[in-house]
Amino acid sequence: LVQPCFFHIQYLASQNTNHHINQKSGAHVFYVPSSYLPPNVLGMYVPDMHTIYIANDLPEKDRKFVYFHEEYHSIHGAGEEEADNYAFKRTGHNLRAA
Repeated sequence: LVQPCFFHIQYLASQNTNHHINQKSGAHVFYVPSSYLPPNVLGMYVPDMHTIYIANDLPEKDRKFVYFHEEYHSIHGAGEEEADNYAFKRTGHNLRAA
C-alpha cells in the first residue's frame, strides 16, 4: 500500500479556502480535488495531522456520507463498518450499497 505524501496534500489543501473545523472532533476538514487523494479514495482522515480530506466533486449525498464516515474516524479511530453505520445513521444513505 502506497501512502500519499500527507505534507503535499496538506500544502495543496491549504491553498484552498474551502475548509472548516469539525465541531465534534476539532479536526480540520478540507474539500479537495479527487486527484489530491489516493486512487479510489473519496475521503480520508489523517490522525497525525487531525485532518479530514474529502473529494470536492462528489454528489451531495455521497459527500455527506463521506463527511460523517471520516468524522467517525476523527472521533473514534479505526473501524470501517462502524464508520459506515455512523454515516448511514446521519444521512440515511449507504455509499457502499450504491
